[in-house]
Amino acid sequence: MKKILLFAFLFVMLNAMAQQEQSHWFMGTYLGMKFTNGTMNVIPVNTNSSYAPYVSGSYSDPKTGALMFYTNGSYVYNRKHKQMPNGFYINNETYGIHSVVVPHPGDSSLFYIIASASADSKLYYALVDMRLQGGLGDVGQKIQLLDANADLPFCVVKQLYEEGFG
Repeated sequence: MKKILLFAFLFVMLNAMAQQEQSHWFMGTYLGMKFTNGTMNVIPVNTNSSYAPYVSGSYSDPKTGALMFYTNGSYVYNRKHKQMPNGFYINNETYGIHSVVVPHPGDSSLFYIIASASADSKLYYALVDMRLQGGLGDVGQKIQLLDANADLPFCVVKQLYEEGFG
């Protein structure tokens, strides 16, 4: 049953028209995928330093689809697959259960990473500034509490008629 669901999910994703900012996916143990023009390409294991035992979040350039950064909810990696200098324990733990990347509505160089913590059901955010480290980015703020009693998992949806997310 799991294989059928995975196949159906990948089939739908390969045929879906998506925005470029979600063209890179990192998940599981050393697994990366890039979607280009409806084709999925596996990113080789030796170029992916991520260890994301649960769900990862990533962000790609909206125009070109080039990878900008990704996270496993606790560590943050730049486009060269290297950990950002301040990109560790962004949710106050060594791993996260769920994470999502949300662009800042007023500044195209800033991104929020919203990540859950497993031990206490808390929801945190970190702020990534892509102007730092020569354009590779770094985490400016981290372990910022959003919700002390979060109902996990969660999702973020772009507002249809307004700037921002809900």
